[in-house]
Amino acid sequence: MWLAFVPLILLAVETAFVAAGFDPYGHNAQARGISIWTGIATFWLAYKDAKAINNAGRNPLRRWLLIFIVLTPIGYFIRRRYVAAAPLTPLWIWLVGFVVYVLGAGALTAQ
Repeated sequence: MWLAFVPLILLAVETAFVAAGFDPYGHNAQARGISIWTGIATFWLAYKDAKAINNAGRNPLRRWLLIFIVLTPIGYFIRRRYVAAAPLTPLWIWLVGFVVYVLGAGALTAQ
């Protein structure tokens, strides 16, 4: 479920970087580090979620889940619904979080 909150977590990290005086959107090591660690965290959270679904027995045919994170979390959450008969609540949380992230990032870059 934490995967759904990645955009909000990223916005919090970028806000902290701006408050510390760094430019998270520039061409510097901090900006590249944020991008790399966000990608790693997204894949790790998707892996943990897929593993939890498999361990709970909600994927008895062992269908692939993790590869769908490449399609963005939207593809992963739709595949998750298909495989595990899970609700789309994480998808809606992620979409709202993404909108908030875009608005927040726009406000941070305007400064």
